[in-house]
Amino acid sequence: MVACFLFAGIAIACERARLTHLWGEPVALVDDAGLLAVVSEEAAAYGIAAGQKQAGARALCERLTVLPYDRCCYELAAQCIWDLLAIESSVVEPASPEICYVEMSGLRIVERIQELTLLIASRVRIPVRVGLAASKLVAREAALQDRGEEVLVDARNGLAAMLLASVPLERLPQISYPVRQRLIRRGVHTLGDVRKLPARELTRQFHDVGLLIRRLAFGEDGDRVRPLWPPRSIEHGLAFDDETGDAARIHEALRRCAGAIAKRLADGQEYCRTLTLQVSVADGSRLSEMEKLSLPASGREQIERAALRLLRRIPLDRPLLGVCLRAADLGAGGGLQLALMDGSDGKGLPHERRRRLDATLLFLRKRYGVGAVVTAAMLRQARRIDLWTYPLGHLLNEPVQVATDARGRPVRYWRRGSPRTITRVQNCWREAEWFWGSLSEKTIYRVETAPSGLSELHQLGVTWRLGAMAD
Repeated sequence: MVACFLFAGIAIACERARLTHLWGEPVALVDDAGLLAVVSEEAAAYGIAAGQKQAGARALCERLTVLPYDRCCYELAAQCIWDLLAIESSVVEPASPEICYVEMSGLRIVERIQELTLLIASRVRIPVRVGLAASKLVAREAALQDRGEEVLVDARNGLAAMLLASVPLERLPQISYPVRQRLIRRGVHTLGDVRKLPARELTRQFHDVGLLIRRLAFGEDGDRVRPLWPPRSIEHGLAFDDETGDAARIHEALRRCAGAIAKRLADGQEYCRTLTLQVSVADGSRLSEMEKLSLPASGREQIERAALRLLRRIPLDRPLLGVCLRAADLGAGGGLQLALMDGSDGKGLPHERRRRLDATLLFLRKRYGVGAVVTAAMLRQARRIDLWTYPLGHLLNEPVQVATDARGRPVRYWRRGSPRTITRVQNCWREAEWFWGSLSEKTIYRVETAPSGLSELHQLGVTWRLGAMAD
C-alpha cells in the first residue's frame, strides 16, 4: 500500500516562524514563474488561489504579503517529519516539502497511519492529511480531498474510480501537451472521460500512449515509491587501542578513513558534497562537525583535507577513543557547482541568491569569455516555432554598425553606408551552438525598419551582423 502524506501549510508556517508579524495575515508564496504556489487560509478567504498571478491576487486583497517560495528552507524544516516517517517504513520518498510518499506493509496499516499522523501534528503543529491507496496517483488524489475533520482517506475499497473521475488531464505530467490537446478536441477533459472511451479506440489513435492513458484512468500509474530518505551515505571509522592525544596518530586514522571512503566512491563512480567527522572522547561523549563542500569530492586528498579542517574545528581538550568519517549527498555528477546555488548558509532569499549568481556569471563571462560557464539553457538551441516567428526569405551574413539604447537594444543600423531606423522590435531570442570546441552564443533581434521592412540583427558579443531580410 502507498500512503501519501500532505502537509499543505508547512511553507506558510516556515515563513511565519521566520517573520512573526505575519501570523493572522494573508500570505502567498510566488514561484520563479511569477505564479502563486501556496496561499494561506486568510488569503484563500479573499478568493485567492494557487496558480494566480501576483497582480491579480493583489487586486483581490490589497494587504496581501507575497514572498518568494524558498524550497531549500522548507525542505530543511520537513526533514524532521521525514525522519518520523522513516521510523515507520524503510521506503520513504519526499516529492516536495508538502508531499511525501510512504510504502506501508504489514498489519494494522490504518491504525498505524492514524497514530503517526497524530504524532506529526502534535510535533509540528500543522494540519496533516493522508491518502491510502494501491498507487501513488490515487493516494495523492485521496490526500487532496477535503472531507472536513477526516484526516485519512482510504481509497482501497472502490473509492479510486470516484476520486479519479474528476482529475483533469492537465494535472498528469505523464501525458504530453500534444496528446492532451488531441484528447480535449475530442471532448475528453478528465480521467473519467477517458474511462468512457473504448480501449480499442484509444489504442488505434494513440498506440502505446493510449494504453498508458487508460491505465492512468484506472489508477495504475506503475510508479513505485523510491527509498530516497534517509539519504545514502558512506561511513568509515577507526577505534584506537587505547586513549590517545597524539596528533600524528589521529591524522593517520583520518587518512585511512578518507582512503576507504574514496575507494567506495570510485567503485560507484560517485561524488560526495557533505562530510561529517565524529570523534569519541575518553569520557564517553561524542563531538561532531559537518561541512558542505563547495566542490564535489571523490579523491582521497580532497576528503582528507576536508577531514583535517573539521578536526581543527572540534575543541580537543581530552584524549580520543576513535574517529568516524561520513560522506553524504552522494551523486554521479561532478565538476564546478557554485556555492551560490546551495544557500547552505541560510543568508538571503532565493531571488537574492539568484541575483548574486547572475552577477557572478556576468563577471566570469566578461573576463574569460562567453564559453567560460555553460548552463543547460545555453546548450538548448531556441526553436523559432516556439517563438511564433517565421524565417525570413533573404539570408545574409554581413557585418553592420548598430546604435543601441541604454538597455542595449538596437535603435538604428547602417548597411552599405545607408542608415535604417528601427521602428519596432518584434521579437528577441538567443541561440547557442558549439563551433570548433567552443560555445558560440548570439542574441537575435527581429526588427521593423524604415525603410526595408523586416530584418534580423545578430549580436555576437560586441559585434553585430545582418542575418536576414524580408524578400
